[in-house]
Amino acid sequence: MTLDQWSERNASLNAFRAAIHRGTHGRIRNLEFDLMDDGSIFVCGLSRSYYDIQLALHATKQFGNKHRYFPKTRLSLRIGDKRLEFSIVHTEHDSPTIVNADCRSSPMVDDRCQLGTLDGSG
Repeated sequence: MTLDQWSERNASLNAFRAAIHRGTHGRIRNLEFDLMDDGSIFVCGLSRSYYDIQLALHATKQFGNKHRYFPKTRLSLRIGDKRLEFSIVHTEHDSPTIVNADCRSSPMVDDRCQLGTLDGSG
């Protein structure tokens, strides 16, 4: 990866992080971003309410409509003992579509995302 490619990638990730932070008013905690080998982005974090998750979905869709940096975004958000996962595909001609949504009661097992707890004890 050239320095220009690395710089562009980081700028894209920073812009996406800022968009989620603005769109959720900072309500999603412990946000982590990872660019996957296929060019998609993996985002995980902690939420205190389902409304905050709706805000994160909306911010992701808005960012995907304006910027074609990533072909797909995978959101993995935890609220209490539930983990919600969403795959949002950003296509060129259509608005982004949620192609998969999953809710699990089990603890997070994804190695890319070590979230801890909202109170900072994890």
